[in-house]
Amino acid sequence: MDSSNNYPQPTRKLEGIDSSNISAIAYMAGGEGFGTMTVRFCSGVEYDYSNVSVQLADDFFAAESKGSFFHRNIRNKFIGVKREEVPEEPTEDRFDRQRDAEREATGKLESEETADDGEIF
Repeated sequence: MDSSNNYPQPTRKLEGIDSSNISAIAYMAGGEGFGTMTVRFCSGVEYDYSNVSVQLADDFFAAESKGSFFHRNIRNKFIGVKREEVPEEPTEDRFDRQRDAEREATGKLESEETADDGEIF
């Protein structure tokens, strides 16, 4: 539930879950008492489950065993859609960093000028 991607930020999230199956959960409230529950499994794979009620989300957050709650109340009752990694949007800053890294690797800095004979002055 990385905040650097293009997904909306969750209304509520819980990470570092002590479970053999689930490592994090997040809930994005929608309209009319329903929203999207995101579950990150210990393998790192994340799934979104739509149309989850606020009450069910609250119960999931409060459950002593997140894995048992998930298997009883969410798995096979909601359609899970696997989240794909969202590529980072190109930005000027990202391109500037890439250009600077390439120049640093070749030993040529932006502030350096070269004469026709190749010497730096």
